[in-house]
Amino acid sequence: MLKKHITAIIIFSIFSSLAFAANNELQCTIRYFNKTIYYPNKSIPVKILIQNNSTSSKTFDIADQRIFNVDFVVETLKKEILPHQEKFIIARNTNQPVFIREVRLEPGDEYNFIVDLARYIIIDKPGLYRVTANFLTDISNGVKNSVIESNSLVLSVKNGSNKDTEEELAKEITKEVLKKDALSPDKVVEYTILARSKSQWNKFFLYLDLKQLFLNNEDRSRKYSRATEEEQLTMMDNFKRDIMDGSVESNMISIPYSFEITNTSYTSEKAEVVVYTKYKFPDYIENKKYIYHLNKTDGIWYISTYEVLNLGTE
Repeated sequence: MLKKHITAIIIFSIFSSLAFAANNELQCTIRYFNKTIYYPNKSIPVKILIQNNSTSSKTFDIADQRIFNVDFVVETLKKEILPHQEKFIIARNTNQPVFIREVRLEPGDEYNFIVDLARYIIIDKPGLYRVTANFLTDISNGVKNSVIESNSLVLSVKNGSNKDTEEELAKEITKEVLKKDALSPDKVVEYTILARSKSQWNKFFLYLDLKQLFLNNEDRSRKYSRATEEEQLTMMDNFKRDIMDGSVESNMISIPYSFEITNTSYTSEKAEVVVYTKYKFPDYIENKKYIYHLNKTDGIWYISTYEVLNLGTE
């Protein structure tokens, strides 16, 4: 991936000064993802949609960590702006390497991803709010007109618990399990990569052993083993959100320019699929080799872990 050192303080000031900059060629639209009832201090998934409304191809930067592309402004009815989360402030004000890739949209094309508003803004009280997003298209330079302001959404935060919402989500997950097909290991990997390339998150997660992927990290595994059942469910939900916004498992959600499955081997319960991928950048192409490991449960193959080998550039 393209590696650039960026001072997040500069980026933050760019967002503030260019929040209303016009961009008639790329349009940013936000909407709620699986809109439901929202509660204080709970997840609020928001879908970010970038569209090319021009008659020529357009490019923009996408960071593995979406916080370097996206910021939100949330206001009360009295025009009071809600504060950012501490983790967001620290990340944006730390001088650190930011991994960027270039996305090219042809006329009429669109690119979308999902972030959790609650990871950006502290929303700890019930009420009505106005939500607007700012999308930074040129992360490396922060040039004028590189910030696109989105449409505004009305956010209603209710007082109480999200227990009913979680039960509804569990029902939806159960329905999703019933839709799984007994695909071969290579087809599972192909299905997952293609789903990610189209930002079809439900399909992307369909054949992932999310719990095993989470437990592959020793620190996470240790915390999980000590947690209550309710805390474990929260960990898994947060892990899924982290994957979607690029905070963790960034190699898994990277979208290749092209890929080729070269080898598949498996027994009755375990499988290994080798994939060669190419990532296209303005001046070079980066090559990587992925080795996906799958386990079979109830007749269905699931990706449980993976390895990534960098093969250089061309």
